[in-house]
Amino acid sequence: SAMNDKLTNTQWDHSAAYHRPMLGELAGQSHAGRGAQTPFYNVAIKATTEILTGSEIFLNYGANYVEETEELQREDYDKLDQTIQKMIDFFAKYGDEIDENAIIQIYSFLLRDVMTAAVGTERQKIIGKILPKHPSQLKEILDAGGSMKYDKQNAFRNEDWMQKNGFCADTIKYGESTIPEAGRGAFATRSLELGSVVTASPMIHLPSGRVMDMYPLVSDEEGDFIRESVEVSGQQLLLNYCFSHGDSSMLFLPTGPGVGF
Repeated sequence: SAMNDKLTNTQWDHSAAYHRPMLGELAGQSHAGRGAQTPFYNVAIKATTEILTGSEIFLNYGANYVEETEELQREDYDKLDQTIQKMIDFFAKYGDEIDENAIIQIYSFLLRDVMTAAVGTERQKIIGKILPKHPSQLKEILDAGGSMKYDKQNAFRNEDWMQKNGFCADTIKYGESTIPEAGRGAFATRSLELGSVVTASPMIHLPSGRVMDMYPLVSDEEGDFIRESVEVSGQQLLLNYCFSHGDSSMLFLPTGPGVGF
């Protein structure tokens, strides 16, 4: 998954991760796994619109996400598709009654003047780059699946590409580990051949393990937390889910489902 505020098709369901049992936790007892796991897990991601095969998953980060560019929203693409269809219908109806020069003039007027009045100068420039130079090519946009697919072709992959480059993440599931005090573990959902790939995952690269260091905090006069000292008091729990190498300071955090187990 990725973040694209203009194409978001999913959102977090944080409540799914609340009030989970601490698997393997022995209350009041010291053991190797104590404090090494979290009671917040199985957070869900839900689709907010129909997601077609091969579509990239884009998360909605909420209203606090800062827009940095004037780009088209999903609803803008939907409206643009409706406008394209109206233009196709217009030229299909009157195209035989006007000459080629008039067709080009009318089409240019629609793209430049009418579109600017409807959406503003900045978005008109974006739409102008999407639409073809001649109205006879408008149908190609709708045949491609609409203006959003036509404009953001890298965000959609066909089934042939998925078969060649994709990897099914349904080979493992997670549950309570059979190892005492280990918390949760990963389990095979089906038989896996010797030497086969169990699962795959993207990695977040963290340049230094020091980003996981924790420090004693105190509250200042405004109620904000600040460091009380430069002495490290511990490491964040997330460190337990990272991969590293003894000869490197870099950490690799897997983001695939169940890979951390």
